Amino acid sequence: MSEPISLARPKAEFGRDLRREQLIEIARQLLGERGLGEVAMDEIAASAGVARSTLYTYFPSREALIRACIIGMRDRFAEALSGTPSDAGSPRQRLEALFGALLVAVDWAPGFFSLVVASQGTGGAVGEAVSAELTVIGLEVIGLVESIVADVRNSATQEPLLGAQELVVLIGQQILGALMTRAVLDNALSAEDSATSLAAFCLGGLNTPQREDADHAV
Repeated sequence: MSEPISLARPKAEFGRDLRREQLIEIARQLLGERGLGEVAMDEIAASAGVARSTLYTYFPSREALIRACIIGMRDRFAEALSGTPSDAGSPRQRLEALFGALLVAVDWAPGFFSLVVASQGTGGAVGEAVSAELTVIGLEVIGLVESIVADVRNSATQEPLLGAQELVVLIGQQILGALMTRAVLDNALSAEDSATSLAAFCLGGLNTPQREDADHAV
């Protein structure tokens, strides 16, 4: 009889993964405080308490380390969004959940988030990585917003002032503005309270009735 296959990972592999995540976290903090172009690999290694050669064992280049930081941020947002309902609950509940999840994700690393958004479209390997990962996050957010807008329009007693796509764009702009503001300013409101206020603000615009035709205007 053949021996059962063990699915357990070697302790050395777990240790390597843990060290890699620690290096990414230290790099993310330094980059968020100082900027993408201001932190050298030597400084990251020194802050982590490892040799420069050890850092390069995990990341063959500075660009590879920065990309790992960006991917980690994307994964944090994906994890936050995975807990938001896509079709359960009222539109307001779903929009509050969406805002709340995104605000909590920003609170995880506000300086780095602000830096990444500002670096979008700057060109080069880092700029391309930023654009690619933000696009992944953005598409998922847009899909959730489109579902919420569709439900609001279907249940409205009057045709909203703006079309569905215009509403999606405007809510998307509100989301980005809220995240950027939270990343750079001290906010006394909790993520939950902020999400409640932002959802109410957006839904107030969604439920604005259609204007009368110009021919009937005074």
